[in-house]
Amino acid sequence: MRRGLSVGLVGSLALALVGCGIDDRKPDVSDRVYCDSYFKAVEDRTAACGGTSREALATALMTFDYCDVFAASQEVGAVAIDHAAADACVNEMATAACWEDTPACGHVFVGQLEEGAACYGFYDIGECAPGSYCAGATCPGTCIRHAQVGEACTSGVDPMCDPSLECAAGGTCEPSLPPVMVGDACPPAFCPPLSCVGPDGPLAVADPSHTGTCQLPAASGNPCIFDNDCVGHCVGAAPPTTYGICAPWKQIGDACTPGARECLSGTSCGPDSHCILLPALGESCVGYQGEGTACLNAWCNAGLCVPLGEVGQRCGGTGSFADSCGFLRGCEPQLSICLPTCSRLTTCGGVGQFCCAGQLCARGAVCAGGSCVPG
Repeated sequence: MRRGLSVGLVGSLALALVGCGIDDRKPDVSDRVYCDSYFKAVEDRTAACGGTSREALATALMTFDYCDVFAASQEVGAVAIDHAAADACVNEMATAACWEDTPACGHVFVGQLEEGAACYGFYDIGECAPGSYCAGATCPGTCIRHAQVGEACTSGVDPMCDPSLECAAGGTCEPSLPPVMVGDACPPAFCPPLSCVGPDGPLAVADPSHTGTCQLPAASGNPCIFDNDCVGHCVGAAPPTTYGICAPWKQIGDACTPGARECLSGTSCGPDSHCILLPALGESCVGYQGEGTACLNAWCNAGLCVPLGEVGQRCGGTGSFADSCGFLRGCEPQLSICLPTCSRLTTCGGVGQFCCAGQLCARGAVCAGGSCVPG
């Protein structure tokens, strides 16, 4: 079931465009403006609806930039921006309630490649023309037609249904259920981002012996079992049996209870029991009183936020980025070095390219030991 757009914002992609057959086309400057305004609207909506610290989002935007990926695909004519859809999407995200869908946002980036063309799929920036998608384990993939009503499908992998359909339990594409609305019975409806409420309060919908209706999230002070039962979040619940109380997210500087998950995403309960921004590059990430060891724009290694690994650097460890290589790079499992992943901003599957087990490589290379080697 489709929902309103939720995009995790991640950092600046400063890799060179290498060996990808780029022609002489230049991106329209106005499209970069549209792309930036689109992700700015995503940031605003995420901060307003997702319990996320705006300061943390701003730091993430300084580290990653989806619009560089868009520009790489646009330069070769593989994707374009629908300006009308971008305008409508920005307006929807500014005016729609947090639980409402933003349908125009699914049409901002428009793929231009026909069926059979080599393609790259990257987050919401799909390169294949409407009606098709980038499929396969090869690098690059191939644009193929979406499966239609009654045609065979496999949930989550190829062949995939048209976005207006869903892959039913029998393995065929069927019409998607309509979006959940206030007043729908639950179960069978699954309510998020609404709350499933029965005569005595919110329900754990995993228990089919209880029935209720989908309702708007409740204000602070009301009982809850899940975060979607609340305008803020649910404190002290242990689904499906132990109820908590709806409370607003704690902001930076607010007093907090260590380990209670009260602070906004991107923040944590600090050593003086007040919400603080997660540590950034070069700062300590020891994790105060069970609050975790995540970093804003780095990975946590031995209690310190260190730079994400560059291609060729050693990798491995634990923390906010478990492989330590970050965006557009992966940790080759046998050699434990960072190698580029498959994207228009990397080497497009050539020798030295990171690949998953069984994945194919371009230019006659083969995948061995987690990386592309000469065939």
